[in-house]
Amino acid sequence: MQGASNYAQAQADLIKKQQQYLLDEAKKSEENRLKALESSNQQAINQLNQNKVTVNENADSLNRQEYLYKMLNQEALNQNLSRYRIGTSGARETSLNDLYAQYGENVNKINTDRNQGLRDIDNQISDTNLAYETNKNTALSEEALKRLQLQQSIDAQALDRYNNAYNWFVQEEARKQALKEYEAAQAQIEREYQLQKEQLAFQREYQQQQLAYEKLKWQQEYELSKKQAESYSYDLIDSIQNNQQKTQNTSNFSNASALQSKLSKSKPTQYGSTNSAYTMKYNAWKENAKLSLQDALKSGQITESDVKTIYKNLGL
Repeated sequence: MQGASNYAQAQADLIKKQQQYLLDEAKKSEENRLKALESSNQQAINQLNQNKVTVNENADSLNRQEYLYKMLNQEALNQNLSRYRIGTSGARETSLNDLYAQYGENVNKINTDRNQGLRDIDNQISDTNLAYETNKNTALSEEALKRLQLQQSIDAQALDRYNNAYNWFVQEEARKQALKEYEAAQAQIEREYQLQKEQLAFQREYQQQQLAYEKLKWQQEYELSKKQAESYSYDLIDSIQNNQQKTQNTSNFSNASALQSKLSKSKPTQYGSTNSAYTMKYNAWKENAKLSLQDALKSGQITESDVKTIYKNLGL
């Protein structure tokens, strides 16, 4: 994931930047340590060189003293030889040779001591420089190791920050994605709920309209059936009365049969009608049929036995 890598790297770089001052201080500490070693070494070398000057000055002073002693001794020797009237050249030369030989030995010893002292000082200078180089190399190694350990510590902190930042970024992105998906799912649920709500409202409105239509249609069919039944009842009564006038000898059985036949033919059928409409028509026919039978019974056209038979045959 490139975004997580970029974010984690930025956090790691920030750690390195914040810890850079430690490396700078370590470098400065190394420089100060090397300068202190160099200064200490230079002071020691300067002191040793000053010791060489002192050795030369002491040797020169001794040589001057020896020369002075030689001249004084030579003057004293000449005076003594003259005083004791020792004037042979052999004795004088012998004495002077002894004097010069002693002077030469003393000068040689002084110069030998001088050279030995200078060599000793040169050896000390070499030892001091060698110790300085050794200490310098030791300091460089120790300071380099310190900086290496410090760099490793900083790198470890940066790596730890990188890993933590990377994991946090991935988790945060996952949380955001989960939240986004959750919100999208909630929005989808809300849309589906609203759609279902609208569909349910539409269905209810349609059902109400359908019920209103069915009720209206039922009412219309009921009124029509009622009018038809009433009209039929009146026509039936008129027909019976006319028949009575035309023929006085028609038997009650014939009247009952004719009435049952007409009532049966006017009985409604369910074909082409809804259940509710059929029920209304049937109930209206049933009431009208009973009324017709009652009227026929009252008028003497049929008997009670005929009424029971017709009730049974027509299912009233």
